[in-house]
Amino acid sequence: MRSLRPAHVLTFIAFVLISHSKAQSPSPSSIQIPVGLEVCEAACLNGNGDVGTWIFHGLNGKGVWAKSGAKSNLTIEQYDAERILIRRENTPDSTMPAFTAIYEGTLRGRRIDGTVTAGHAPRTIKYQWYATIPVTTCDSASQSDTEDAFETGQKAVRFRQAPSAFQCFLMAAKGGNGQAKALVGLMYRDGIGTTSNLTEAFRWLQAGAIQDDYNAQVGLSQMYDSGIGASADPQKAQMWRERAQNNPVIIQQRQQAQQQAAQQQAAQQMMFLGLAAVVEAMSKPDVYVVY
Repeated sequence: MRSLRPAHVLTFIAFVLISHSKAQSPSPSSIQIPVGLEVCEAACLNGNGDVGTWIFHGLNGKGVWAKSGAKSNLTIEQYDAERILIRRENTPDSTMPAFTAIYEGTLRGRRIDGTVTAGHAPRTIKYQWYATIPVTTCDSASQSDTEDAFETGQKAVRFRQAPSAFQCFLMAAKGGNGQAKALVGLMYRDGIGTTSNLTEAFRWLQAGAIQDDYNAQVGLSQMYDSGIGASADPQKAQMWRERAQNNPVIIQQRQQAQQQAAQQQAAQQMMFLGLAAVVEAMSKPDVYVVY
């Protein structure tokens, strides 16, 4: 069965890292290794907002800092109740490719606080850092707020937790969030985080499109155009395609892109990569989408 991909997406700019696999079984003295960490250090502590996203697969992981463009390989050398020790080595294609550092800290609840030792002796510097363990799952019994479920779903996408993202978006969609309806439809369509179900995909994309979500309108037009998940209907496909092209959100994004292109004397056209693209990219390992 052929899979469809949305032509454009624009919800918000984001990025993804390599696929996450289950962490290795911890030793009796250790704590379970989290899916990842949101890391704040150096300039972030001074308010520039460059939060690092670290994703772990076993004792190894990848780190990306969206603003600075830094990318790193990570190795967990110790992760237990007494001490956390993580080694960082920037990749050759990173900003500051030769940068290395040791992150040492103590875990309290969902937060790690400690000290970074950067560089090599005798030329080393030390500074503070902290990290938080992200919440990437939704509990239907306790999480009744639609927006909270949607935000948790966004975080699950960021840390490559596709099944958790689907469950959170489904909760938000049932609560009336149009953007979540579109994402649920796309995930059902392409079997991301759930089993592919074209009937459900069409139902949720239609609901999101009626609610004027751009991604849903594009996805619905594609289903009508190809006849996958719905009877082929060129007229309806064209109608939803036109509604997507004239969606107020896409118009605003185009205007912003034109202004930015003029200021930077860059290309006349900008590709919009958003949450739907991140969801789609979950099925493609080793893909980076930079925001």
